Amino acid sequence: MRKPGYLKEDWFIALLVGIVIGAAVIAQSSWVERLELTAYDVGVRLTHRPAGAADQIVIVSIDEPSLSELGPWPWPRNVLATALNRLSDAKPRAVAVLLDLTQPQT
Repeated sequence: MRKPGYLKEDWFIALLVGIVIGAAVIAQSSWVERLELTAYDVGVRLTHRPAGAADQIVIVSIDEPSLSELGPWPWPRNVLATALNRLSDAKPRAVAVLLDLTQPQT
């Protein structure tokens, strides 16, 4: 007896795998979570990252000496602009400002 051709097709195998995983998710099986975490770990390990990339990250924070020199928080926006201009002299690839600038300046 000859097997139907669709049993060897990629879409059929993917459908079967999808049904099994879908049923496991519905049953809230813990092995699905372990499978997901394992797949994530493997993906992170296989992702190419240049050596020493963590050494190139610099975090600039507002500390007590800065507060004593420039005054209490919130600083005027021109002080922040001056700091960003100085930072841009180092030619960073990205700069993130995690300050709430939605309030009116006093």
